[in-house]
Amino acid sequence: MKIPFTDEPTVSSAPEDEYPIELFRDVRKSKKFREWQPQLGKLATEKHYSVNELASLWGVGVDTIRLLFEKENGVLIIGNAKGTRSKRRYRTFKIPESVAMRVHSRFSSR
Repeated sequence: MKIPFTDEPTVSSAPEDEYPIELFRDVRKSKKFREWQPQLGKLATEKHYSVNELASLWGVGVDTIRLLFEKENGVLIIGNAKGTRSKRRYRTFKIPESVAMRVHSRFSSR
């Protein structure tokens, strides 16, 4: 069976469909998350946030940010896909401002 190829990113309109409801509630509780206003830049030079930076800006934990952006289109993840039996995997996330805005608006729209 052939899977059709599409250039269009898939974005769910309801974040609770993709994420555990507890994660959705925790993010929405954060005052920093609700008040966050990004500064838009050009695509090639736009700001790329680290997990720690975005967690601090939004007032949520780094594990929450990793869960939110792990499968999001446009996020740069550097590192091994899997660890070995004796070593854990190390991954660095770089989250473009436009992707952070997309996820923020998805979780804010209610």
